[in-house]
Amino acid sequence: MKISLVSLGCPKNQVDSDIIAHGLLKAGHSTVADMTEADVCIINTCGFITSAKEEAIENISLVVNKIIENTMETDVVIALETMAGKGTEIGRSFEEIKRIIDGVNNKEKIGVCMDTCHLNDAGYVVADFDKVLDDFDKVVGLSYLHCIHI
Repeated sequence: MKISLVSLGCPKNQVDSDIIAHGLLKAGHSTVADMTEADVCIINTCGFITSAKEEAIENISLVVNKIIENTMETDVVIALETMAGKGTEIGRSFEEIKRIIDGVNNKEKIGVCMDTCHLNDAGYVVADFDKVLDDFDKVVGLSYLHCIHI
């Protein structure tokens, strides 16, 4: 399998990516520099550096576009999961999810899996779930909500 490993942000991410690449090569996979030539793309992000976060969001959208392009003949819909925001996670806010979706060309093939545990950890008050849904609708749009992970 051809794997593209994109390391964004701080130097520690490059070290982590090198360790991952070594394990992949040892397992018989190959790495490619161009993510559009890969079977799988791993994006190792750093959320502490704003420019790296922006680049990560752009790259996630690019990879999603490639997946959608390769699955146009199917009924596959890519569901982005809301994240808890443990430091470097992308997708910890509805605004970040929306920015990823904004970069996707075929909006009919993208959706969101709302993980209530992750939302709670990210600071959303899931006890007032109607407000969470209202906030999601205002930022992203309920039409993108494909599933809820309780």
